[in-house]
Amino acid sequence: NHSSSRVSALPRRSMLGTLRLPSGPLARQPSRSLHLLFGACGIPHPSKAAKGGEDAFFCDEAKGTFGVADGVGGSASAFVDPGEFSRALLRSCDERLDGSCEALRAVLAGTAQRLREAPVAGSSTLLVGQLEPEGATLRLLNIGDCGAMLLRPAARRFRAGGTVAWPRVVLRTTAGADAHLQDQAPLHTSAVAQVLRTAEQTHYFNCPYQLDGEMEQAADADEVRATARVGDVLLVATDGVLDNLFDSALQMEARATGRLQ
Repeated sequence: NHSSSRVSALPRRSMLGTLRLPSGPLARQPSRSLHLLFGACGIPHPSKAAKGGEDAFFCDEAKGTFGVADGVGGSASAFVDPGEFSRALLRSCDERLDGSCEALRAVLAGTAQRLREAPVAGSSTLLVGQLEPEGATLRLLNIGDCGAMLLRPAARRFRAGGTVAWPRVVLRTTAGADAHLQDQAPLHTSAVAQVLRTAEQTHYFNCPYQLDGEMEQAADADEVRATARVGDVLLVATDGVLDNLFDSALQMEARATGRLQ
């Protein structure tokens, strides 16, 4: 279940996106100034591999849409597979994210209506996002402990290895709806980089906010947005990645994906 060798070493569900100027068929879409190139990887826990794991993801380069969901193990029983719920949740979001500028909360409301009409047992965390078709606004909607980082590589020269793309700053936010994240001064000297980092939503340790068939906590989702640029790297992952790797290690992985010429 992985399509990118660069992220195949990361556990659980993860997605790596790089922003590029449109080319090929995408270049013929006059309204899209940027598009995302995706690589995705899913490594289920060995005890859950036979059923495909409990996490799920989707990504669509043509629409600039993506999402990850982590089926909550606490809802598992002899009759409930959290993976079925996480996949149903993302399947509905994928269908409703049509590449337009429809509000992400409206997409989630439509998904809630579908799950009420055709109930699926279980619960899941969720992060969905979209690169808007006009301009370069990246929008994210998050509930629970999935996470996203937008890394802006900057040229940095080393004695050995030449000049490389080096993302260096982490900006955390607990802001609510429609937060705008502005350029921040880097923590290190030299080039400026803007980085977005979503915040976890948890009731207490190991108990994240989550969605079930009633979708009652959908109103608690954080919505954030930032302006993307060519060459930015977007990492989206479940807690299986984020609980096991420090942000600095993920930044190193992103650095390894591209070398400046």
